[in-house]
This record gives sequence, C-alpha cells and structure tokens, in this order.
Amino acid sequence: MTTDRPAAGATEADGRTNRRTAMAARLAAGNPSRLLYGAVVSAAVLAVVGDQTETRVQVLLGVASVLVVYWLVHVYVEALADRVVSPARGRRPGLARAFRHEASILAGGVPALVVLAVSFLLGASVQAGTTLAQWATVVLLAVAGHLGGHRAGRTGWRLLVDTLGAALIGVLTIALKTLLHH
Repeated sequence: MTTDRPAAGATEADGRTNRRTAMAARLAAGNPSRLLYGAVVSAAVLAVVGDQTETRVQVLLGVASVLVVYWLVHVYVEALADRVVSPARGRRPGLARAFRHEASILAGGVPALVVLAVSFLLGASVQAGTTLAQWATVVLLAVAGHLGGHRAGRTGWRLLVDTLGAALIGVLTIALKTLLHH
C-alpha cells in the first residue's frame, strides 16, 4: 500500500530530489534532443519576427508555421534515413515511427507559443510578447539542462554550469533579437 506521505525520517529536500529525479526520467524517456530543438527553433524565429511591423496573429502563425515545417522536415529525413538503413521494412512503419519520434519538436515549441498567445491576449505588444516567449524558452532550456545534469549525477558548480550553459542558448536568441531590431 502506498501513501502520499514521506517515509519516516524523510526530509523536504528528499522529496524535491525525488521529484527532480522523476522529472529527469520523464524528460529522458521522451525525445529530449528534439524537444530542445523545437524550443530553440521557436526562440530563433521569435528573434527574427519580433519586429513592430508584424501583427500579433502574423507572429503567432509565423512561429507555429516554421515549427511545423521544421518538424515535417525532421519526419521526412527520419523516414528517409530509416528506409535507407532498413529498406525491407517498407515506407509506412518508418513514416509512422518518424511522426511519433519527432513529435517532441512540436512539444518543445509549445511553451513559447503559449506564453506568446497569453501575453497577446493580455494586451502585450509584439515586441513584449516575443521577448516574454523567448524568456520562457530560456527557462525551459535551463530546466532541461538542470534535469540532464541531475540525471548524470552532477552536483554543485557542475550542475550550475549545465543549467546555465543550456540557458545560454536561449539567451543567445534574445541577443540575436536585440541585434536585429535595434
């Protein structure tokens, strides 16, 4: 019989570590590289389209469209590579597997799109909405870097380097936006 209460002698820190371990395992069970690709692609598109000339709808559709095209290219390349490596399997199983395998790309872009849409609904300008969405991506990347480092058994400053290193990729997209639009 299981309970939601911690075991006798367990500390709050143990609960955080267990949650972090579970989150890291969930991240690893998916397709973390594609999730991160989707996040970075979305942030990069936000850097380019985050200009005052686009409307909110154009920005949302632009980011979503690029993300979907990027995903479809990955699906195609994955299916084609599968066919080259294992031609006996035929086309359908490889294509269906590629659609599932590469779906994490779409999931990686969802947080930025959600932050962007919510910020627009709350009245944010295109520039403010895209910046907020990019910062959401920085947080996503930092969390993924932290969880990856934790899963690898890193602690202390090494875990901090993993966390900040991953976040830096998102910060670079913000720097790109600044360079392009100022």
